[in-house]
Amino acid sequence: NNTAVIFATILTENQKASALEALKNDKKEDEKVKLLLLLVSSSQEEILIEDELTYRKRLYELLKNTTTFKKLHYANLHAIGKIHFDAGDYDRSNRVFKELHDTLPLSEVKSRQLALQYLAKLSEKTGKSSEQERYLAKYVISTGKTSEFYNSSGGFEQLLLLTEKNKTHQHHYYFENWYDIALNNGSEKDQQRVLTQWVNFTTEDKANFSEKPFEAYIEYLTTLNQLEGLREILLLYAQSVNSDKKRVSLYEEIRSLDERLQKDTDLGILTHLYNSYSREGQNDKKQEILLILSSRQDYRDRSTALSELAALSLKNEDWLLSFNTHQELFKGIKEVESNKQRILLDNLISLSQRLSKEDSLIHYLKVKALSQSPLIKDGDKHKALILLLDQFEANREYQTALQFYSVFVEEGIKNTDYPEYYQIHFRAALIAEKSGDFDLTIELLNRSFEHAVRVLGHQERFIKIAQRILLLTEAHQPGEAEFAV
Repeated sequence: NNTAVIFATILTENQKASALEALKNDKKEDEKVKLLLLLVSSSQEEILIEDELTYRKRLYELLKNTTTFKKLHYANLHAIGKIHFDAGDYDRSNRVFKELHDTLPLSEVKSRQLALQYLAKLSEKTGKSSEQERYLAKYVISTGKTSEFYNSSGGFEQLLLLTEKNKTHQHHYYFENWYDIALNNGSEKDQQRVLTQWVNFTTEDKANFSEKPFEAYIEYLTTLNQLEGLREILLLYAQSVNSDKKRVSLYEEIRSLDERLQKDTDLGILTHLYNSYSREGQNDKKQEILLILSSRQDYRDRSTALSELAALSLKNEDWLLSFNTHQELFKGIKEVESNKQRILLDNLISLSQRLSKEDSLIHYLKVKALSQSPLIKDGDKHKALILLLDQFEANREYQTALQFYSVFVEEGIKNTDYPEYYQIHFRAALIAEKSGDFDLTIELLNRSFEHAVRVLGHQERFIKIAQRILLLTEAHQPGEAEFAV
């Protein structure tokens, strides 16, 4: 009864014999397939593994070249491979699953994944760890794209152990794929977990280093605005990277981040940036760092930083910064004791003039004019005095000018034989004249004349001074001579 044969679940021996006999006849392909499927189904129900394998192998021969029953052919091959696997016949099972994997089109995603899973297991069973890693990698990465994150995590952890064992150096490839899966299918905690493991691996040994985990972690933390964590990763990245150019770039990011966090940047970072900018001739950036270092009380070379900042800002024509820095360096100095201090004082005078800081200019000119330091020569004091008198005169502060002249005579140039002293008296006389004090003007001109007479080589000068005295005397007291000619 053919109907009975077709629809029976467990076939009797007669039905099996009848079905096998029918297969010998010249039947259509689809009829033979149905008969073999009945025999396979009956063997499965009776748990007759050898019979099932026999019928499946006949089905394989029937279907391997067909185009009509492709899906059935793939399912049958999978079942044959599983029977061999369960029986411990790993070599046969391996051959079957390899054939299945190579035969399956790319569109049969699930079937390909199952084939890869078995091939990985078979490689493990037979001690072929390199093959195991290759198949497992394809399986885990493929399934991870469509499954829950936790379903693939164990596979990636196993792959990391295998690449270590096999020395295939695929750690970063596996971490990168694992993180991509975490991004698509995992939570933020899952992403951070993978990134942390990845960064830990890359910092364990210089040979492990890669920029990828750091760049991924930076993007992750930036997106979440986790600034403290971002700073830690940037610092670890900078400490691990081989390129100093990259390290400088990272330190710059840390410094920028510190400004946002309102915290002091580590001195080690600042000094590294300073040294780099110095080498590269990046004076503007170097000046920024010096400005920070010079303001840090915990920086042991603060005075050196201040000195460099003063010179560099002067070179960069940042006049106000240079002036402030020079002031800081000169603070507390009562007397010039070194050439460095002398240069500071001269620069402060020059910067005060450039910035029109009149009070500062007057202060520093007084310091210089009244200095008793052997490093400041009489000629330099003289010039400082003249600049001061010019400033007072321009402001019509004649009495202030004359008072300071008197102080200068007492405390400034102590050497009364200074060759140009007559000029100092003469300049004061001109101011006295402008103030309207005729008697004082004559007195100062006389002092200038007496000094010019006393110092050789100034005959022309004292004649001019004498003529000035005569003119003034004639103008204010006609007919009276100020001195015998």
